[in-house]
Amino acid sequence: MKKLLICMILLSFFITVAVFAQESGESKDRLYVKSFPCEQIFPTRYGYIIGYKPALKDYAYAYIPMAWFRADSGKANIVYGSGPEFPYFEVTWKNGEFAHVTIYGVDDMHSLSWGVLLGDDSPFESRFNQDTLSLKY
Repeated sequence: MKKLLICMILLSFFITVAVFAQESGESKDRLYVKSFPCEQIFPTRYGYIIGYKPALKDYAYAYIPMAWFRADSGKANIVYGSGPEFPYFEVTWKNGEFAHVTIYGVDDMHSLSWGVLLGDDSPFESRFNQDTLSLKY
C-alpha cells in the first residue's frame, strides 16, 4: 500500500513538472550573440570602421554609424578596457535580425589597435548610411 502511494505521488509530481515545463503560448525573442576579434578600430566623424578577420577570409570591415550610439537609437555602444581579449566587438541578433553591436576597445588610445585614417574620410560616408549591420563570417 505504501509503495502504491509513493508511486502515485511520484507520478503526479512528474506529470505536474511536465505540464509546467511546456512552453506557454507567449512568443519569446530568440537572441544570438557572436563575438569577433578586431584587428583595428578606426574612429571617423561618421562612425567607427572596424577591421576584422572573418573565418577563412582575408580581411573585412564593419561600418558602425555614429547615430547608432545615441540613446534614442540604442543600436551600439562602446566599452573601454584593457586585457588580452581587447579589442573585439559583439553583435546581437534578435529573431534573426540585427539588434545591437558593442565595441570593446583598448582604453589606451595610443595602442596599435586604434587606427588613424590619413587624409579625408568623406569617401567612407556612404558606407555608414545603413539601418542594419552586414558582416562577413
